[in-house]
Amino acid sequence: MRATLALRHEDRTAVLSALGEKNETAWFAVCAPGRSTVVCHRLHAVPESMYDERRPDRLMICSPAWVPLARDAAKRGLGLLFAHTHPRHRAAFSPADDDTERTLRSDLNNMAPGVELTSAVFAGGANGRIEFAARSGRRPDADTWPITRLRFAGRELHVCDDRPGNGAVPAAFFDRQIRAFGADGQAALHRIRAGVVGLGGTGSATAQQLLRLGVGHLCIVDDDVVTDTSLTRGWGSRQDDIGQPKTAVIRRLAREIGLGTTVEAVNGRCTEAGILERLSALDVIFGCTDDHAGRIKLNRLAYGHNIALIDCGVLITDAGPGSGVRPRIEARVTWVAPGSACLLCRGRIDQAIAAAESLSKDERRQRQREGYIPDLDEPQPAVIAYTTTISGMAVSELLNRMFGLADPDATEAILKFEMRKLSHNDRGPRRGCWCADDDMRHVRPMPDTNRPSAKHPLVNSKS
Repeated sequence: MRATLALRHEDRTAVLSALGEKNETAWFAVCAPGRSTVVCHRLHAVPESMYDERRPDRLMICSPAWVPLARDAAKRGLGLLFAHTHPRHRAAFSPADDDTERTLRSDLNNMAPGVELTSAVFAGGANGRIEFAARSGRRPDADTWPITRLRFAGRELHVCDDRPGNGAVPAAFFDRQIRAFGADGQAALHRIRAGVVGLGGTGSATAQQLLRLGVGHLCIVDDDVVTDTSLTRGWGSRQDDIGQPKTAVIRRLAREIGLGTTVEAVNGRCTEAGILERLSALDVIFGCTDDHAGRIKLNRLAYGHNIALIDCGVLITDAGPGSGVRPRIEARVTWVAPGSACLLCRGRIDQAIAAAESLSKDERRQRQREGYIPDLDEPQPAVIAYTTTISGMAVSELLNRMFGLADPDATEAILKFEMRKLSHNDRGPRRGCWCADDDMRHVRPMPDTNRPSAKHPLVNSKS
């Protein structure tokens, strides 16, 4: 799997601003390293007073700029990121960068054994394009491993890829989309690693749209099979599919459509640890599950790994036959990403129901008989017209965030079908909630390590 450096959207703004300056700019940050994703929740710009030398092709940085962060990383079992710009050069590591990295890694190994160093170089900046090179490693005498993708997630979503050319099929297939977003926009769609969790009415429509848009990779997650009742809302399913996994239907569609998307089918639930790990390698996840336990996991994943989550919900409230009361049909699309309120802050998750859903089937039935929890197995009303509408809004939200097509400050859309009313809102993180954490404080700390207080040399970078 190709590794990704995952940053937040405000960091993209900072990098673009720095690339417009004459001299190099540097940042350090605590990060969570991994073979599929290196996650950083905030870049700390080196203060001007901490530069011993700062030129268009050279940096010398005093050790107090990075030693406290390195010690913090060691204390919590995390890693350290060193990033800088090449405003007048390519996004490639120079011989001086190599020397700097070896020295810094050696110092880290002495003061905090086990802390992994990730290095990144940013260049470009014209028309909002960022070129980059990145790599990670632990020991000063060991090889590094490359990071080939860069993701900025927040109020917008941007994914960069160091590979030249990202087209999978002839551009003629995407002619109408290219007329809307340009060739670069189509390439951006192909760079996206997307996921759909839940392949019911909303999820099946969402997956098919993503296939036709030409996203490069699609991970689909569901533990259910096609039934006779799901034929009325599951896009792509047919009677011959009854009894087959819902993921198999989407895989078949991908082959038949043939627009180059790689499909990763996962038969299971997103509450399982192994499946969450696979989802953590994605850029955007469409939450089309109807359970609260799954929503809690996806909600946490979005902030912990700088992933955009587009959470969808449709609720049909029927007062019952003969009541004379018109059913209420409400639907919601919520953009969940660093910088906006999480689903818990918004009150979109019932933690009591989530806890009940996490019980074993036998224990849940017993609790239901005792009257402690509601019957969670009763099927809910679902109509294809409403689930498809909300799916279209969800996929449109992805396009809006990627291409700047709408106000990024509106992070939730609520549609009341019976009133023909569409409203928007925006909420920031609730004070004290872990979704407001930009220093990775909610990452579980690891045992402390020995940290000698020796004086550390300068970080020296030259393009």
